[in-house]
Amino acid sequence: MQAFMLAMVRHPEVLFKAQEEMDRVIGVDRLPTYNDRGSLPYLDCVLKEVLRWNPPVPLGMPHRVMEDNSYLGYYIPKGTIVLVNIFAILHDCPHPEDFQPERYLKGTDYPDPRELVFGFGRRICPGRHFAESSIWIMMANIIAMLDVGRTSEDKEKGKFPELDFTCGLVRSVEFISVNISCFERMTHSHPKPFKCSVRPRRRNTTTLIQEARHSAEF
Repeated sequence: MQAFMLAMVRHPEVLFKAQEEMDRVIGVDRLPTYNDRGSLPYLDCVLKEVLRWNPPVPLGMPHRVMEDNSYLGYYIPKGTIVLVNIFAILHDCPHPEDFQPERYLKGTDYPDPRELVFGFGRRICPGRHFAESSIWIMMANIIAMLDVGRTSEDKEKGKFPELDFTCGLVRSVEFISVNISCFERMTHSHPKPFKCSVRPRRRNTTTLIQEARHSAEF
């Protein structure tokens, strides 16, 4: 979600396009629900691009080779710890550092990042569907209810928040020599703190949020 917020601040044209789609589909008198997902294709593109642009676990979780193997002529002995460079896979495309949700519109052949960012094989994240759905509904509600942008100070200076991320596993080569038991504390990559402006889009925003809160079933 931090990467999503940073992307919206830096790319107001993407937020505007997503808001146009949202208003066209759900109107202005209710919050989006999971039932709306099939009618919001651009929002799905935004979600995919967020995961591609800044995968939360850039090198995935470590795996240990169960038996001797080889790959493209490289010998991999049993017991070797291997990591999948998810960041490199998802950035193997034209203009990888640009935030472009349109790359996932119908007719393109980019791989779906949701098939990569949650891991592989028997150790794939068991909560991947819950996580992805939770991210989607949070993004949908932010787009529907809030205007996210630069602070007044940044606007006056003509500045945008810097693209500054935590190191994760892929941001620094020093982790290559770190004992694998240390990875648990260093596996995530996300934007460093940045300032932004968050405002209600409409006068009924607070009312809609309060009504949703009161009607929620826990």
